[in-house]
Amino acid sequence: MADWDLSQKIIPYLDRHLAFPLLAYLTETGLFPAEEVQAAQYGLARKTNMVDFAVNLFEAVYPGEEIPAGEFRLPSGDLDSGFGERLIVVWSCRVQREETRGAPDE
Repeated sequence: MADWDLSQKIIPYLDRHLAFPLLAYLTETGLFPAEEVQAAQYGLARKTNMVDFAVNLFEAVYPGEEIPAGEFRLPSGDLDSGFGERLIVVWSCRVQREETRGAPDE
């Protein structure tokens, strides 16, 4: 079945975050050794802002080794700046839309 596996051809065209479920599925099917799949997941995760996930994968791939300083870039505060304000705007627009529709006739 591994001869017909297309994951190696598909993954380069996927967003990194979409490749993780596919790699997890490959681990469950047993087509590839779990260690190799975890190493591939770590290779993808270390280039993202999913620091906790990447650290967990590092510990799974390299048990007993210390995490190298500067290996993972921590997300800056800029990622969340304005999120609360955007959420309030979206919520208020939704409420206004519901108010203009009015109550359904019973």
